[in-house]
Amino acid sequence: MGGDHGVPVVLAQVVEGRDGHRAPAIASLMDACAAAGVIRTDIRPTDLSAALEGIALTSAGAEHREQAERLLDLTLDGLTVRP
Repeated sequence: MGGDHGVPVVLAQVVEGRDGHRAPAIASLMDACAAAGVIRTDIRPTDLSAALEGIALTSAGAEHREQAERLLDLTLDGLTVRP
């Protein structure tokens, strides 16, 4: 990719799924994280994909970078296993 494109641009590329490997990549990553006990097991890859799409759609402009970062932090925090 090269350069700092920012969270909104990267998320937009995820949403576009340019290489067709988005869903399997998310599923594989989530499976590994769930097996390691670091994310919840009740969240499906399609749930995470929808959340990322929503972040990308609502934070598409460079002026929304901070919002995109907050929403991404919130989403990732929601995946975390609680003691």
